Parts: sequence; C-alpha cells; structure tokens
Amino acid sequence: MLEPHSGPAETLQRLGRRRSEPEMSRPDTYFYLLDRPEQRQFGLLGYDIRHVTERFDAGIYARARGLSFGSADEAYADWVAAGRRLGLAYNATGNTTLKIILKVKDEPELIDKWVNHHAAIVGYENIVILDCGSQDPEYLAKIARHARKMIVLSYPNHYNTIHNPHANIDLYNLICANARYVTILDADEFLFAADDGVLSADAVVPLLQCSDEAVFAGTWLNAQTVIPEVDGALDWSVETELAIGPRDLAQGTVAGKAVIATSVVQRLSHLGHNLHVPEVAGQMGQESFGKIFIIHARNLDPRIVEKRAIKHLRTKGVLPEQLVDRGEIRDFLEQYRHDTVTLASDAKIYVTSILNRFTPPAAQAVEQTSLLAGAGSEVLPLLNANLRQVDFAALVAACTSKAS
Repeated sequence: MLEPHSGPAETLQRLGRRRSEPEMSRPDTYFYLLDRPEQRQFGLLGYDIRHVTERFDAGIYARARGLSFGSADEAYADWVAAGRRLGLAYNATGNTTLKIILKVKDEPELIDKWVNHHAAIVGYENIVILDCGSQDPEYLAKIARHARKMIVLSYPNHYNTIHNPHANIDLYNLICANARYVTILDADEFLFAADDGVLSADAVVPLLQCSDEAVFAGTWLNAQTVIPEVDGALDWSVETELAIGPRDLAQGTVAGKAVIATSVVQRLSHLGHNLHVPEVAGQMGQESFGKIFIIHARNLDPRIVEKRAIKHLRTKGVLPEQLVDRGEIRDFLEQYRHDTVTLASDAKIYVTSILNRFTPPAAQAVEQTSLLAGAGSEVLPLLNANLRQVDFAALVAACTSKAS
C-alpha cells in the first residue's frame, strides 16, 4: 500500500497552522502538496501551509480576472482568495475550473488510461487521487510515476466515506478553495461533455467555465462491448457500443456521477451518484441534464472483471483474505450465496460476476463510438434523439419525493 510520509510535530508547526488558528499570510496548501510530493500526507490537508508556486503567471491571471494588480504578490493573494473558486486561468495552460477526485484501489489495467484521459481535460494539477489501500505491485509502480505530476494521497478511511463531505471536512475545504467544480470518479469512468450535439472530452471545461449551474448530472453511457485484454493490457482500440435507449439514459442519469459547484458542496452530505440523494437532486435544474456524460467501461475482459470483483468483495468483508485459489473462491461464494438470504445489491453484482460471467443488462438501444479508442469528438445522432425522450424532471421528482 502507499505509505504516508511521516513528519514530526515541529515540522507541521513550521509549515503552517490549523485553519481554526489565527490568520497568516498567503497559505497555499494545495500547491504546496502538488509541488512537494515528498511532503504529502492526508493529515496535512487541514493545515494552512505557506507556499508560492512557480506555476503562477501574474500577467495571465490579471487578464483572466479583468483586474490590474500592483504587484505579482498582490495578484497571487487574489488568486488564492478568489480566483481559484472562479476557475480562472493562472498560466498559459492551467486553470482551476474542475477538480477530479479518483477513488481507487489496485487498478493496474485502468490507471494509465484514466489518468491520460482526464489529464488531457483538466491538467495533471487538477487531479487528486485517493488511494484506498492498494497492494498490487504493478499498480503501485504506475501510481508512483503519476504522483510526480499530480496529488496522490493514501486515504485512511473506508473508500465509500470519500463521498461524504462532512466526514472529510479538511479534504473538501481544500478542494472547494481551489476549484469552481468538483467530481468524484472511479477508474472505469471517463468524462465527456456535449456541445451542440457533439460529444468530446475537450468540451468539459468550456461548458463549466461559462455555467452557473449548481449541479450537472453526469449521465452514465454504459459500455456494452467487451474491452479485451491483449498481451496483458486492455485493448482500447476497439469500437464500443454504448447503451443509449431512452430507458438506458434515464437509468444512467439516476446512477451516473454528478459534477458539483464547490459553492454548494458544504451544504451536501453526499457527492457522487446523481439521483440517489434528494438534497443533491434538489440542486438540479433543467440545464443540469444532457450536458455531461461518463462512458462507463464496465464490460472489461472477463479475467479483469473477476479480479476487480474479488477486490471489491474483500473490501466489503465478504471474501476472506486467505482465500486465493480460484476454485476455493468460487466454492466459498457459492456457499455464501446459498446461505445468505438477502445479498446486498452491490455484493450481489460482484458475486454474480464471479460465479456467472458478467454480462451487462440488455440495452434498449445501442450506438457505436470510437471515443475511448482515441477519437477527439463524435456526433452520436441516436444519443441526441433519445435524450429528448427522457423526462428528467420526473427523475428529479421521484428522487426528491423520498425526502418527504
């Protein structure tokens, strides 16, 4: 697993203060952790650490802000205090429009594809990887390379706790002070946006930069095509069929992942799936839908599907760590399924994917895409037509009614 860097109390005293302590000049914890990989500790997120990053260009920021500053120091102070929440440009290629949090454990087959895709959208500096106890040597070697460019932290709690801002106050205070929007993704989820019917990764940030929506409901576009393993690696060159019937899109909107304005995060107790929590649904309006999409690459090579299912069942405490033989694992799960009257829905999915090879639910309609294979953008006519048949207001009403 990832090992946090240890540091004595006097080091923390030298670096900064807890946010409840008296104000100090120019704290910049986020860029301190980005610029100093050797100092990263989850426990430092609650400290205001003095730092000035060399990534900042005062002239570019001033033009983006539409203000004139007396000095670079004054511009930097404004950027920390206000500019980051506005998502403004701070150098020729960087802005703080969107922070993407990756919740991950032992995903060697997916991590490189995921990082490369999302770094092209927001830049490495806007990705925060929360590793949840990984032990796979191949994955750890890959994540160590990525950690040179982005913030990677060892998350100390149960992985599902990441979705609760109230249980991660320091984390979300830091994220919200450094971005306009935030989303949490898994390693098999790939972000896209629609611009005038054209789907692309490049459209994500421009959409968010010109929007005041509190929440965008990122609709899952579930991959029906198996992404095969070739020579020990997933072959992303295959064209992928996406489930895009009206019913598929409605279900994908309920279960997909939200992109949430940092200005509302602290009012919420859950960040993640769109219409699972009434308080999140209550922040959505008409413009929240049909703009953000997440291709959900759930249908991976069967060997990898089984490996990921075993990992999840161990995390949930269903499958004992000492069982490693494939036959013994299957025997144990057969008995577990027989003895357990009611399986939790998420555990049932993983048990079934091991015992009865995972097959995605039949789609109402499908459309082929090369977006995961490297196409820069695509028009998906059937997707665009079927979106118009989805009653998004009814989906919101069904969710918010749970609160009454």
